[in-house]
Amino acid sequence: MKKGMQKIVVPTLAICLGAALAGSISGTVAWYQYSTRASVAYLGTTAGTAGNLKLRIKGTNDWHNSLTKETIQGYLATNHIGEEIIPITAGNMNEDAALAKIGGTGADKDLPKFYKNPVRSFDESVPYDGGTWLKADKSMYVQIPLELAFIEYDGVKSANAEVDKEYLEKEVFISDLLIQEDYQNTTGNNNYKDLSSAVRVHISSYRDDDADQENHSNTAFDRLISKDGGTILTEGYLDLDGDNVLDTVTTGTDAGAAYGFGQNNQVKKVVYGEGKQTAYAAAKDIADGSYKELDDTVVNEKIYPSVVKSVGNSLVLNENDFEFTKEGAQDATSKSIGKTIGYDADAANFEQEYLNVVLTIWLEGWQPLVNAEDDPATGNIDESDISPIWESSSFIGSMFDVGITFAVQAE
Repeated sequence: MKKGMQKIVVPTLAICLGAALAGSISGTVAWYQYSTRASVAYLGTTAGTAGNLKLRIKGTNDWHNSLTKETIQGYLATNHIGEEIIPITAGNMNEDAALAKIGGTGADKDLPKFYKNPVRSFDESVPYDGGTWLKADKSMYVQIPLELAFIEYDGVKSANAEVDKEYLEKEVFISDLLIQEDYQNTTGNNNYKDLSSAVRVHISSYRDDDADQENHSNTAFDRLISKDGGTILTEGYLDLDGDNVLDTVTTGTDAGAAYGFGQNNQVKKVVYGEGKQTAYAAAKDIADGSYKELDDTVVNEKIYPSVVKSVGNSLVLNENDFEFTKEGAQDATSKSIGKTIGYDADAANFEQEYLNVVLTIWLEGWQPLVNAEDDPATGNIDESDISPIWESSSFIGSMFDVGITFAVQAE
C-alpha cells in the first residue's frame, strides 16, 4: 500500500479505500422520552386527570412513552437507513439552519444533501457545488421521522364522539441529550478512540396544521446540535492522493504554469469545501469556546445550549431556563423545539394532526479529532495532532451512542 494511505482523510476518503471503509464506523442509536407526570401523580384523584407526552415513528399506529434502541435499530434495518455510516459533511450552515435538500424532481428530492468526498483537484478552490464533491446517500446517515402528541384522559367524554381523550397544545423541550462513545470501544481487545464530538444531531420540526402544507413555513423549526457545540471550519487543506503532502496547485501567467513551466509561478494549497458550521451544545449552560480560521487565527465565541434544566431531580422543568439571549442579540432564543397540536374528539382533525420531529444524525467529517495519545507525563495534547484527518487505526470500528429525552412542563 502506498505510504500515507493508512489514514482516513475526512471528510474525504482515499478513493481506492472507499469501499473497504464503508460501514466500518458504526453507531448505536436510541431515543428516549418519558411522561411529564412524576409517577402519574393525579391518577385516582377526584380530578381523575393524567397527562402524557407520547411519541411514535411516523407511519406507525401505536403511541409510546419511549422508543428503545432495539425499536430504532429495527426501523433502520427495515428501511435500509444508516447501513454504511462514514464521515460525511453537511457543509456550511449555522445552528438554526435547515438541512439543504437534494432538490430536483427525483424520488430523493426531499432528502438532505450531504457530501462524502471530493476528488483530487488542480483548482485553487473546490466549493461543494462545483461538481467535484461526491454526494452521500441515505445509507451514510440516520434519519428518523417522529410524531409527538400530548394526550389527556380526564374522565369526561366529548359531547358527540363519546371519547375520553383530548390532545393538548404543549411546548416541547429537550430535557436530556446524550452523545457519547460506546462502552465497546475499549472492551476486550478493542482500543478505538472517541469520535463522539463528530456526531451531529439535527432536529427539524413542523405541525400538520400548518396552513403552508408544502413548506410548513409557519411552524418550521431547525436546530443543529453537537456534543460540545461551537464552530468548526467546513473547508480546509487535504491530502487526497496519499503522498503525505497537502494537495497544491501551481498558478502563474505563463502558458503551462499548471505543469510548473514559466517563471514567477506560485504554489498554493488547494482549499476543499467552504465556510463554517456552528452548532448548539448538548448542554444546559452557555459556555466560552473558540475555533481557528484557516490561517490559524483564533476566534473566541459563546457556545449556546439546547437542553432545559429541571428543578432538582424532579420532572418539573425550570421555567427560568426556557430561553437565553445570544451575545449581541435583542431578542431571546427559546429552547423549545415546537408545540404539540391541541384538539378534542369532536374536532374535524381529531387524531389526524401532530407535531412532526425529524431527527438526522451523521458523523461530521470536518470535526477535528485527537489522533495521538495524550502525553502520559503531562496529559497534554499536541495541537498538531488535532485534525480533521483521522487515523484509521484509531477510528475505524469506533462506536457512539445517542439518546434524547423530550419533555413538556409538568402541571
